[in-house]
Amino acid sequence: MESGFAQQVRDGLAHSESLVERELAGWLRSGAIGAGDGWRLLRYQRKIDVAHEVFVSYDERIEKAVDARPITQDGYLGLALVFLSAATREAGIEEASRARLLAWVNSACNALDHLARPPQVLVDELERECRRGLPT
Repeated sequence: MESGFAQQVRDGLAHSESLVERELAGWLRSGAIGAGDGWRLLRYQRKIDVAHEVFVSYDERIEKAVDARPITQDGYLGLALVFLSAATREAGIEEASRARLLAWVNSACNALDHLARPPQVLVDELERECRRGLPT
């Protein structure tokens, strides 16, 4: 789902002062989460789902904010794109549970809640992933 806006968001995040946003840019650039980075994405998922906010930077374990300013609108959009990518990967794994796929979609929607007007193409893609995870 690499679209023009996704490239623009990724490129903008790559030069951010936020460590979190630069990490998101790296994941968007590579198209994958490294084997050792899965726990980091799960921590960001917990931040958006439980705290409903992601900050500019955290300690090494992503437990405590080092810089407690919220990430930018593009940061939340990047987070939604990364979560959507995780949902798409889950959908491609036969033994993946519907619950896990829907959890990623839910997290992407929670990130989009921080945007005044999320891009329609992203909203449409989230709806498709959600339908894919629902019983037929």
